[in-house]
Amino acid sequence: MLARTTHTAFAGGLMAAKMLSRNGIPRVASGEHPQVKTWHETAFPFAFFPKARLPPLREKGGWRFLTSSTRVRETTNCTDSWKKKRRSCLGSVRNCGSTRDYSATDQNLNASSAMFARRLNLSQTEHTDVLKAYKQALRQGEEIDTTVDQLSLLRGKIETFSNDLLLDDWPRGVFDAIDNSEVLGWRVDVDRELDLVRDELTSIASQLQNKINSFRGDSRLSEWRKRVDRAKSDHAELQETLARQGISDPQAFGNLMQEQNHLKSELKHLDKILESRDALIGESALQAKHIRHTRKAITLRREDFLKSTLADNDYVRMKIIEFGLDEQMIEQSIRTLLDIQDRRFEADILEFEDGEPVKGMAFDLARSNNREDAVEAAKSDLCSASNRFSGAFSNHLKKKLENQEFADRIECWFPEDDLQIEYSRTGDASNWSSISQGSQGQRSAALLAFFLAFGDEPLILDQPEDDLDNQLIYQLIVRQIRENKLRRQLIVVTHNPNVVVNGDADMIHALEFKSGQCRVSVCGALQESEVREKVCQIMEGGRAALQRRWARLGRGG
Repeated sequence: MLARTTHTAFAGGLMAAKMLSRNGIPRVASGEHPQVKTWHETAFPFAFFPKARLPPLREKGGWRFLTSSTRVRETTNCTDSWKKKRRSCLGSVRNCGSTRDYSATDQNLNASSAMFARRLNLSQTEHTDVLKAYKQALRQGEEIDTTVDQLSLLRGKIETFSNDLLLDDWPRGVFDAIDNSEVLGWRVDVDRELDLVRDELTSIASQLQNKINSFRGDSRLSEWRKRVDRAKSDHAELQETLARQGISDPQAFGNLMQEQNHLKSELKHLDKILESRDALIGESALQAKHIRHTRKAITLRREDFLKSTLADNDYVRMKIIEFGLDEQMIEQSIRTLLDIQDRRFEADILEFEDGEPVKGMAFDLARSNNREDAVEAAKSDLCSASNRFSGAFSNHLKKKLENQEFADRIECWFPEDDLQIEYSRTGDASNWSSISQGSQGQRSAALLAFFLAFGDEPLILDQPEDDLDNQLIYQLIVRQIRENKLRRQLIVVTHNPNVVVNGDADMIHALEFKSGQCRVSVCGALQESEVREKVCQIMEGGRAALQRRWARLGRGG
């Protein structure tokens, strides 16, 4: 393997892909973008910037195009935290939605219970003591049964808490077994203590179950049950008395009592559900707040990354545009959110005139000065099927909103950030212009200046000189290659002598195409005469051609 700080140059474009294949990295067909993000990140991490990746970047500087870099992916790892909070929030609102219709049920049950109470009062005038004792016995029975049930639930909660008493495992590769042995030992002690606590909790749950069994057979509870039996017996005699007094339905009184007790039981259960719903509503609001804060943190992390990376870069500067600046990107995000993949509702989402966006939700978001407020306002309009929308679009939203989860997904939606990229026309941190206004070479130079400004993993560059004149290559690319050599390994496929010679390549592979295959004809350092001759032949057209050019260009020098 080559030293980490070497600069290896290939004189030719075919051999780079061939050498990668020999080392186990899959070949890449023409025009494809390799997905460099699997096993090699730990086995042999490197960054690969082929020339095929630059055209889309020249047109739009979206943040999504930069995530191919290991360093950028590490900078945006907080998106994982945001996605977890989003899933948690959606889970909370789903649970909350399952309790939304219980308020009306609560009102109906309370009204029915009050009606039964009035009917029962008509029969209580001459039998107050019996009815009071009977009702008291039933009420006490409910409370005692509830207490016994709660004891059993407490045991289950202790066992559940014991099972949940776990810490997340540390990701593999974060701590080295040798260099970080002391902190790994500390983590082992922490896990051991938690194991002891879980064992103690399991023992406590078992002891509690034994106590519950003992409580069930307590003599005091048996004496109380005898009094309850007497109250029920007296109540039965009362019903017989009522029947002898000519009451047409001797079971009416008992039925009323049973129905009332059933209603009370349902009301009690419903109270617990509504209490749970209130807690879920609070949790959902808190999760939504966390989502907003975490999404904001993603933008701030990206801003910090660009500031630190481009602090001393005289050729390119970039600025994060929160929630995007491109109307069509925002439009696609909205259509994906609303599950509208055709061109319907253009007047509401994004409408064009003469090929330019002129109005619509995506247009308003892209042009807003306060993007955070604009996004929240847009979500509010979507969730309410605002009358500012066309009738057809409002009807579409109302139908979608019948599923509460649709509204919850809108609440968790945020457009992706975008990049505003500018380059210095003079290369000295002045005369800044939008990258869209530059020539093809200037755009390529600006983006390469960014890619070469950060990272310490090995870097593979495929013909970085494409679209650049030799002055730009020498002033920008060669200078940064020499600086990069101090901290990382570079492998460059090039046809330009400036990159090889002035970039001070440590190892050169001159390639030639023979018999249908690309082969290494010469390999070595510039100090070797055979290598110098081959470089001069391939890149300068040979010694005679170089001398003739110098004879013409060097006159009067």
